Amino acid sequence: MAYEFKLPSLGDGVVGKVLDILVQAGDKVSKEQIVLVVGTDKVDAEMPVDADGEVEAVLVKKGDDVTEGTPVLRLRTDAASAPAPTAPAAEAPAAPETASVAVSVAAPISSPPPAVQTQESGKLRVSPLARKRAKEFGVSLGDVRAADGAARISYKDVIDHVKNRIGTSSPAAAGTGI
Repeated sequence: MAYEFKLPSLGDGVVGKVLDILVQAGDKVSKEQIVLVVGTDKVDAEMPVDADGEVEAVLVKKGDDVTEGTPVLRLRTDAASAPAPTAPAAEAPAAPETASVAVSVAAPISSPPPAVQTQESGKLRVSPLARKRAKEFGVSLGDVRAADGAARISYKDVIDHVKNRIGTSSPAAAGTGI
């Protein structure tokens, strides 16, 4: 079944610019995998896909202006993995002007961050939020592995690494609230 993944809300009337496309036609994607980075005046937002499937086509290109509802990808999915259709917007209650999707805020950097080196695949990219969380938790990104052989270390990969480290350490470390 073909499914069109559309850009979620960036905020009321906010226009973003496609900064990075992390997948291409033929790639397999899983639900919650980051597929796109969109920048606005205030934040860079990592956009996760909402279904498992295979990318049939990327419908935007780097530098495109996008708003809520812009078709981003066409996926080939199983009927069971496609998200349920949502009610028409006219029936939904009006959202407050301050409503927005959860986004990661990337601090401006003067030069590109170094890629993480792995023995298996050469260089590996790291999302800005993953880099920030690794720094906060004192985690070396060289120790973190991307899930399912992904080409990019995500926030979730860093959190999973920290949880595993806590699970294998002393009981006193489990009280850190991670």
